[in-house]
Amino acid sequence: MPEILFEETLRFRQPQLWIPLLALFAGTLGALAYFPAKNPGGFTLSNLLAPTICLVVFGLVAALLYASKLETRVSRSGLHIRFFPLALSFHDFSWKDISGMRAAAVRPLRDFGGWGLRYGRKGKAYIVTGDTCVEFELADGSRLYVNTLEAEKFLAALTRSSEAASQKLP
Repeated sequence: MPEILFEETLRFRQPQLWIPLLALFAGTLGALAYFPAKNPGGFTLSNLLAPTICLVVFGLVAALLYASKLETRVSRSGLHIRFFPLALSFHDFSWKDISGMRAAAVRPLRDFGGWGLRYGRKGKAYIVTGDTCVEFELADGSRLYVNTLEAEKFLAALTRSSEAASQKLP
């Protein structure tokens, strides 16, 4: 395992995400109890089917969001990113793939259409929380944005690693 110079894990734990999800879940539970009771037929399969499907869908979405995490690592060999559970292995960027980097403020909704693994008019982005990213200009001319809560430490590790890698080149 290569020496890790920087490591960060970001998760979806924002109240503005979980409160509406919990409200929808509670409303669906209320519908599951209220509508069959108001219906003279009582608790029949047809009365329970739609709310039950909604509960299962909300549960699966909540479980996926809760399990999701953005893992970022910087080693001497380059940048390693994984957005679990969408990607089980790390996406590796060697220093020859990266031509520039800088801290950048982004507006996730406006620039990329939301949070997660996104493709927008500015390029590809891994965004979980907040509006601070490190913007990478890749050798092919595309841009990659990686969300971070510690931009200074992230950039310092990237700089140390890229300088060490350039010193090893002939």
